[in-house]
Amino acid sequence: MIQKWGEGGSYGICGSRSCMRSCFNYLEKKYLKVGDNIETWLGHFKPEFYIKQFEKMANEWEKGIKILENGLKYGKNEKFQKEIDIAKHIYFSFKSSANIIKFYKVLREYRKKKSKELKEKLNRILKEELEIT
Repeated sequence: MIQKWGEGGSYGICGSRSCMRSCFNYLEKKYLKVGDNIETWLGHFKPEFYIKQFEKMANEWEKGIKILENGLKYGKNEKFQKEIDIAKHIYFSFKSSANIIKFYKVLREYRKKKSKELKEKLNRILKEELEIT
């Protein structure tokens, strides 16, 4: 069945790849900006606020992970290990979110000043992201 989709007059056969591509084209134009778009998802607060909050959450979350890992000394448990793995994933998400915001904030400064110090900051952020992955 052919259906019209979105504001742009896109058409596709429902359930087909072309219909999906039409949906993604619409979303990309309206919501899915890539690259330096931190204002799109930060809202009214400054980047520094989010960096501080994500880092605070990561630091506290890391303490909780250590508590959970300490529980493993009482015996191996597959379900408990999965909880630890999920907690680590969340921790890395907090760290990575802070890094993304830091990166684009520093990148904007670097584009203006092109200083060696800012380039080194960008490299440190990227190295930390590589360690997370």
